[in-house]
Amino acid sequence: MKGRRIRVTGVVQGVGFRPFVYNLAKKLGIEGTVKNDSSGVDIFASGEHVQEFTRLVTEEPPPLARIKNIDITEAEVIAEGFSIIESKDTGEKTVDIAVDTRTCDDCLRELMDPDDRRYMYPFINCTNCGPRYTIIRDVPYDRPFTSMSSFPMCEKCEKEYHDPGNRRFHAQPNCCPACGPQYNDIDRAVELLTEGKIVAVKGIGGYHLACDAFSDEAVRRLRELKDRDEKPFAVMAADTGLLDLTENERKLITGIERPIMLIDRAKGPAVSEYVAPGLSTLGVMLPYAPIHYILFEKGKFTVLVMTSGNRKNEPMATENAQAVLGDIADFILDHDRGIVVRNDDSVIRELAGEPVFLRRSRGYAPSPVSLELDVTGLLACGAMLKNSIAVGRGTQAYLSQYIGDLENEQTYESLAFTARHLMRMFDIDLKYAVCDMHPDYLSTRFAESLDAPLIKVQHHEAHARACMAENRIEHAVSVVYDGVGYGHDEHAWGGEIFSADRGSIRREAHLSYMPMPGGDACVEYPLRLAAAILHGRGIILPEMEDVLELLEKDVNVHYTSGMGRLFDAVSALLGICTHQTYEGQAPMQLEAAAGPLAGTGAYDISGLDSGEILEQVYRDDSPPEIRAARFHNTIIEITAREVLKIAESSGEENICFSGGCFQNLLLLDGCIRKLEQEMKVYRHRLVPPNDGCIALGQLVSAAYSR
Repeated sequence: MKGRRIRVTGVVQGVGFRPFVYNLAKKLGIEGTVKNDSSGVDIFASGEHVQEFTRLVTEEPPPLARIKNIDITEAEVIAEGFSIIESKDTGEKTVDIAVDTRTCDDCLRELMDPDDRRYMYPFINCTNCGPRYTIIRDVPYDRPFTSMSSFPMCEKCEKEYHDPGNRRFHAQPNCCPACGPQYNDIDRAVELLTEGKIVAVKGIGGYHLACDAFSDEAVRRLRELKDRDEKPFAVMAADTGLLDLTENERKLITGIERPIMLIDRAKGPAVSEYVAPGLSTLGVMLPYAPIHYILFEKGKFTVLVMTSGNRKNEPMATENAQAVLGDIADFILDHDRGIVVRNDDSVIRELAGEPVFLRRSRGYAPSPVSLELDVTGLLACGAMLKNSIAVGRGTQAYLSQYIGDLENEQTYESLAFTARHLMRMFDIDLKYAVCDMHPDYLSTRFAESLDAPLIKVQHHEAHARACMAENRIEHAVSVVYDGVGYGHDEHAWGGEIFSADRGSIRREAHLSYMPMPGGDACVEYPLRLAAAILHGRGIILPEMEDVLELLEKDVNVHYTSGMGRLFDAVSALLGICTHQTYEGQAPMQLEAAAGPLAGTGAYDISGLDSGEILEQVYRDDSPPEIRAARFHNTIIEITAREVLKIAESSGEENICFSGGCFQNLLLLDGCIRKLEQEMKVYRHRLVPPNDGCIALGQLVSAAYSR
């Protein structure tokens, strides 16, 4: 019969697309076939209602599907009835990979039903939920290509799998207590958590370290054993009952992706002060894997610390948990399903009325960012801190999960594995490797190790390009404020204002260079930096003789224009944070101090002069909180002034904000308010403003230059 061939691409595997097509065809009396292949879903359909069938496939797909393209052609259809046929590897892999999602409501009801055969079974899933990206070894997405391949389905599960009317029809991870993976001892884990102990919990993308979030003793002990002095822990709440959320926050935290939501601490549960010391925010998420719901149900907990299960500066553990976490956790709650891809929790914060990624990972990676230029064959290796990578296919940039700070062999190997995995999943024929200009970054070294031509992109130019690309604009004034990045003049940049278009990017203005005696020692102890800056203004801070000696001898003195470093110096000068135990601590605590007093005026500063700014803060005898607020307001005023000056001379009407400093609510909101009446304001929404966006910017920059 004459009919139609419907080729569907995008996120259409592992999301119940074939069962949806099958049941729709049966309902409308359509004859034909549907199958997965390496490119997507291939449908042959004929019948009186084929036009309505095509419309519904196009306009009302399953909830987890993300259709990128539908190609409809006339075709000869030879079929009796409608059937799902065996997947076929066409050799060309253009299918998108589904993300890991929370347990759906139907599975959750079964999980809590004592009469259901999957009652309290921690691997319950269906076509509408469960693990995807973390268990996939190759495409097409069929059970033999996942870590479920070693668990043959029992007779009952097989019957569900082949029943078109069942929710688990062709659900690849389908299993039950009789045939699926198992945990070692959930009851023991609950008992120990109740006693205030630490338990390592193997989940979907790795291990978490869990303990009672209300217990000072438990949280302090976890900090000591994990060697994590003050960096905040995330917590998992049983439900939203203890949370006072905005509409956007509630929508995000309860969504299928289930990220960590950074909220005002006063609006969250009254957990131990040691969970997030010195901060006005708290990272909260809800249960998303069946094991989480089971722990809360059995233990009657309301809030647990649920932080990444890793040693300091290492990636989250996915295997060998006893070796990695055995000296931290009192018990390891383990299971026997393999984790193919490490995938940490995503983190989101509402900034200036919009959700912004601070970490883009589980639930979102490796979903693509659509571009308006061809990035085929490019692999972007990202930055050193908050590393993620990206591969290009057509006009799609596929961003990896969060890999972390590239500081050792373990994180380097995680980067290398992720690159190989993504290139295999998306069938990337590598044309160019793209990396940062910094010669010592491990991401740069990885790019150099590949058998491909190398393109190097300046760090802050990548920031600017990333923001422009995700907003689909080709020219803008771009403000890029962060801690550090290797500049064209071999100094550390970070307080930059660019003007950019497709053909060029120009550094128009920057924060004046600041001396860093001892280099990175100024990052850990930012009062050294404050003393060095003020020394240049004729001001001597007491007990800083070693710093002054280095300056006078010009020994091991580096120079930076990093806005993040200036935030560090102000925080230390005000006595808010004089010793940084984790990246970004001083600025975060400075923001927390300034938050309630944002409307207290600004200093009279002529421009982006770090010395003049810091001297004004120094000479102000107001309380530290007021000076912190005035400093924020001053940076906002100066930034707006510089941007408008550049825009006026060039006629530019677009303004972009990127860089880790724009995770600061006061700074971002203030800059937007100052400029939104004069210019079209753009900021990050699809990728983080921090170095998690660098790979996207590298990809775009390389596409322009190759």
